[in-house]
Amino acid sequence: MSFNPSNITINVPFNFQYTLSSTEYQNTIGSHTNGFFYVSIIKDGTQINLGNGTNIQTNYSDINVNYQSNQPLNFVNRSYNIPGTYVFNLWFNIGAPDYYQFSVYETTISISPTACFNEGTKILCLNKNFEEEYIPIEYLKKGDLVKSYKHGYRKIDLIGKKIMINNPDRFNECMYKILKTHNNELTEDLIMTGSHSILVNDLGNLEKENNRLLNTRRSQKIDDKYLLLTAMLKDAIKLENTNLYTYYNFILENNGDDNERFGIWANGILTETPPKNMFIKYFPEQN
Repeated sequence: MSFNPSNITINVPFNFQYTLSSTEYQNTIGSHTNGFFYVSIIKDGTQINLGNGTNIQTNYSDINVNYQSNQPLNFVNRSYNIPGTYVFNLWFNIGAPDYYQFSVYETTISISPTACFNEGTKILCLNKNFEEEYIPIEYLKKGDLVKSYKHGYRKIDLIGKKIMINNPDRFNECMYKILKTHNNELTEDLIMTGSHSILVNDLGNLEKENNRLLNTRRSQKIDDKYLLLTAMLKDAIKLENTNLYTYYNFILENNGDDNERFGIWANGILTETPPKNMFIKYFPEQN
């Protein structure tokens, strides 16, 4: 049995689409009267339980009645965005009289962690009355004006939203709460992923460990400020749970350089936005 891998597309969040050609369809059906396609996903060596309604089984007896040439068959559409290495397998399960299955197609993709704001984070913007106002991130939209560090008010170019399962075992998959104190500029507590950075004047004795976690030899900067990971902050508390969190991030219109990034204010503290090149990897559906 031969299938053409070029007909398969996989995106993040997981959207596994396979288009069966007329020849493949006829060869697959053959003399069998029952069977189905299905998708299995293995994350870091462990099978993911897709749950009812997400591991969609398509009986080819139904396809036999309704199938049209090159009609896409969507097998999985689930908004997981948990960092790790995923192996996707498209299987074909033969029923009577032979009863066997074989892998039609296999591929591996990696999802890197992203730096994001928890739902409810307030971003300093210029509102419709041309007044500065902290607006909840979930209310922001493309074109809204956000106050940037050293670059004036800039329009939101793209904004993304996803859901994650909190993982306290990995700083870059875990939410941290930065507590408002007399020593910082927070207007209220701020919850972000551990891989999100605030902007500071000096890294001090945190530089070496901060750079190790960022996987860089040289300290990263936006304008004249250094990036310091939330997970490194003494005022930040790791949220020790496995709850679901809705998170957001956005990018501002740049000056023609998709690696450009900006400082913005969230709940009163100066923090980062990602470059466009990074953003579209985590939120490809927004591109």
